[in-house]
Amino acid sequence: MGLRQKGCRSFAAGPVLFSAALFSTPGAEANEDPRFRRLIFSGASIASDNSFYYSGARYHISGNTDEGGWVLELSGGRGTYNYLTQNVPGGAVNATFNIADAAIGYGYRWDQGRVIGFIGIHRESHKLFPLDPGNLNQGSETGISGKVDLWVKPTENVLITLFGSVTSVFSGYYANAFAGYRFLAQDSLFIGPEFGFAGNNSYSAQHVGLRASGIRFRKLSFAVSAGFSNDPDSSSGAYGSLSSWYKL
Repeated sequence: MGLRQKGCRSFAAGPVLFSAALFSTPGAEANEDPRFRRLIFSGASIASDNSFYYSGARYHISGNTDEGGWVLELSGGRGTYNYLTQNVPGGAVNATFNIADAAIGYGYRWDQGRVIGFIGIHRESHKLFPLDPGNLNQGSETGISGKVDLWVKPTENVLITLFGSVTSVFSGYYANAFAGYRFLAQDSLFIGPEFGFAGNNSYSAQHVGLRASGIRFRKLSFAVSAGFSNDPDSSSGAYGSLSSWYKL
């Protein structure tokens, strides 16, 4: 994977936010079928200089999703990223990171959609090789997080999902929107654009791409997306992601 040139300015592990935040989005798209209580999800994303792999589970404490109520979510992941900087000998840093999140939420459902708001504990651990004294986002930190997960079907053939999250850990934030259209009646596949933004205390970026959601193989559902990510302070390039979910 390519390396980003940051000069003397610290790299804030920003691409990681884009990758990591994706692990909560399958929940919204899974809710086209409201009659399930447990959701298991996993996936991976990759860009020019980072990669991320994740898994998690969502449990509707109050009953099936068509009843709304309390929801518990546990998730975690591991990834890598690299960048160039003048802060270390040799000018290159390779990093690994781990993320864990435990959240409790409450959902409300109506005929054409559903929304869940979460609050929880978020932890990140970043290990840099070699250590970069100019990087604000390294080591381990634990804090609170908040998430909103929304899906709406204004018509039978249109699906709109919105996901947003913020955390006190490294002042991270993320948002993503997807608008899909079902081209074939009775099919589970929705295709359309996605766009969003991510950042933390010293990084910001935007992304836009195309997403296909609702690909099914037996009891598994999948979504794939690809597009372009723009970092105003560094290099920009392509990204791709694959996510899956299983409803019980």
